[in-house]
Amino acid sequence: DLLEARLARLRAAMAASSPAIEALMVMGAENKGWLSGFTTGAFLAPGGVIVVTAEQSTFVTSHVDYEECQQALTHMRVVPYESETEELADRVVAVIAALGVSRIWIEAPHTSVAEATRYARMLQTRSITLEHGPSVIAPLRATKDVWEAEQLRLANAATARAFAEVLPLLQRSSRGTSRLPHA
Repeated sequence: DLLEARLARLRAAMAASSPAIEALMVMGAENKGWLSGFTTGAFLAPGGVIVVTAEQSTFVTSHVDYEECQQALTHMRVVPYESETEELADRVVAVIAALGVSRIWIEAPHTSVAEATRYARMLQTRSITLEHGPSVIAPLRATKDVWEAEQLRLANAATARAFAEVLPLLQRSSRGTSRLPHA
């Protein structure tokens, strides 16, 4: 399956890193969407964090998105956090600690310094080191799979249709013979 193949590519990239990445926190919305296949539009996944190891992947998300995520994400475990009574970071750290890892890599381009510092302090209390670095997923996303190529083709076709429909209106408007419709 497509999403399992993406996870396999990510795991291979994690293993090939020097040093090997034991566990990864996926923070960027577009990377979570690419990896999970679950989006709220424009390839952006709902809030939360995906934690990936060689053996498993877990999407920690709000209780608001939990049921929808659980139905859509058959290739990864979904763990809710109660957004009104607990912080996402608390649940993410608990999930990471349960994995038994000693180090976890965080996508630096998708994390603020304050957020990374907070996670580092929280993980340190569990004897887990937080490593910072460039996105491991971005280079994987640069090579498009069949589904992504089709989505790009469809988006390009929609853009071409819109341009073809709007251009005559713009040309008439510039000659003063027509006005663009108002929304």
